[in-house]
Amino acid sequence: MAADTRDAVYEAVALGIGVGFMWRFGTYRSDTLRRIRVPEFASTVDEVVFALADERNSLVDLFFNVARQLRPDVLIQI
Repeated sequence: MAADTRDAVYEAVALGIGVGFMWRFGTYRSDTLRRIRVPEFASTVDEVVFALADERNSLVDLFFNVARQLRPDVLIQI
């Protein structure tokens, strides 16, 4: 069986259909499932910070300023 959404994967596992693999923060639900870290699954996905180009306000600016402080080695364009 292939589940094509995070919720479908979670529900399939919760119903006892099998095991599922998803990004660590794919869901914050923890009602009945146990998460197991698999160190061999090294992530090759770049995580990004983004916002609409037209969206400029103090909260968006603050968010990007924090991102810039956390990763000064990465070019962040506003």
